[in-house]
Amino acid sequence: TTAAGANTFYHPYGVWSDGKRLFVADYENHRVLIYNSIPTTNNASADVVIGHADFTSGSADPGGIGANTLDYPNAVFSDGKRLFVADRYNNRVLIYNSIPTTNNASADVVIGQANFTSNDPNQGEGVGANTFNYPSSVFSDGKRLFITDRINNRVLIYNSIPTTNNASANVVIGQPDFLSNDSGITAEKLDRPRNAVSDGKRLFISDRDNHRVLIYNSIPTENNASADVVIGQANFTSNDPNQGGNPGPNMIKDPIGILSDGKRLFIADRG
Repeated sequence: TTAAGANTFYHPYGVWSDGKRLFVADYENHRVLIYNSIPTTNNASADVVIGHADFTSGSADPGGIGANTLDYPNAVFSDGKRLFVADRYNNRVLIYNSIPTTNNASADVVIGQANFTSNDPNQGEGVGANTFNYPSSVFSDGKRLFITDRINNRVLIYNSIPTTNNASANVVIGQPDFLSNDSGITAEKLDRPRNAVSDGKRLFISDRDNHRVLIYNSIPTENNASADVVIGQANFTSNDPNQGGNPGPNMIKDPIGILSDGKRLFIADRG
């Protein structure tokens, strides 16, 4: 395998900009790349790497699981002050209280695990308000934190940004409680959700294996909230890819990325 570099990717899974910098989750190189300004020329090199000491390394958790390692990170987010990384195979989300400016920076807070050296799915004990099984997205509206907990078929909402390790979520979407993780096809259920974002007023979820996007007209404050609008399907109880037909303007197959600028909605329709 060709060595990694400051200007290379191996299956980039997540990208985000805070309006100034560009952040890329370089999935199979087990790292996050930071560009201090938005590239304006082809083949630009990153300025900072997270997960490794240099730009040529590409292994998972070098030296063992730690506050400065990653294992298949697949989402990254910044609010311009902090950095958030969904560290998928380590079953955790890392929070950096300031944007790293040097390579191999250590996270300040870990959620989904009790410490920086553990990585069992659901902490090896079963699903709970403080556990993840393949977190696939992380997003903040500046106040709350939203995490898509993919294999647990749910989205977790933290009413404030966690400041201590192993923090518990306040609200769960897709399940009646924090101890359940069944999938389903209703206005309340999810099946392998991939992404959750908010414009500060509404919540949007790409419900991948149900081939739909759900819209909640207000941010849920109670568990098991029902979506108000579904797109990609004619109703809340159908989930055929492309509604059982050919692709069309009202059809979705395996939606991955989703984003709203407060006016428009953007969906990456992977399938």
